[in-house]
Amino acid sequence: LYDITVLAVGINGNTYVASDYDRLIIDTNEVLNSSFTKKALDNKNTVLYQYLDHGFTKLTKNSSTIVAIKVLCDKLTREPYGFVYVLISEHTFHKYYDYFVGNGNSISIISSDGTIVSSNLSSKIGTKNLDLYNISNVILNNNLKYVNTKLGSSDVAILSKHLSTYNFNIVGTIDKNIVLSEIYDSSEIIAVSILIASIFIAITFFVIRRTTKPISALVKVMPKIIHGDFNNHIPIVGSYEVRELSANFNYMLD
Repeated sequence: LYDITVLAVGINGNTYVASDYDRLIIDTNEVLNSSFTKKALDNKNTVLYQYLDHGFTKLTKNSSTIVAIKVLCDKLTREPYGFVYVLISEHTFHKYYDYFVGNGNSISIISSDGTIVSSNLSSKIGTKNLDLYNISNVILNNNLKYVNTKLGSSDVAILSKHLSTYNFNIVGTIDKNIVLSEIYDSSEIIAVSILIASIFIAITFFVIRRTTKPISALVKVMPKIIHGDFNNHIPIVGSYEVRELSANFNYMLD
């Protein structure tokens, strides 16, 4: 049920977890000195999404996790004073498309370094597939609907969409040999392609609406508070954890 954990960690080590059901399982210094935090510091003007083999809280320690990190910087000095971490279990992404994949087609969400952060093929999660990522970029850069190619011994059609908020590519792969064995006319093949494309749109819409909007609103307002601007209440929307953090944040402003 609680598939998103939101927490704030200050440079001074103070920590707030927006859930009664979760807690940090590693020392705050380990979080602050981690490779994912250091990478966020190199991209402190944006919300950076990264893949972790497992999370660092009680509820995410045993699952593949996407972590979103926003560096909180002083408005005048631009020096960081803390971080907001949002840990999103892989199955949160997975459940948006799980019911749409079937025999002969698969979906993978790939980060900019070629890591598969989510897929209906569980054995592929956490592995790198630069060939598939590069093909998806060819599709995106040339505004192609799809590309016919060969992956291993399979003849496949590949479609792709870019999730700009996450800097991830969504890649759909259709094994033509399997599909053609079950489909007997070209109109049905076109229908399958349209269905796959609609899945991409659905994933983009639901994932971004569910996670990005409330998180972005939260991290945008946080830096203003240290400058005494307390008229920045935020809507209480999103998942349970985001609503809890939003409610507590608003309470502090009253």
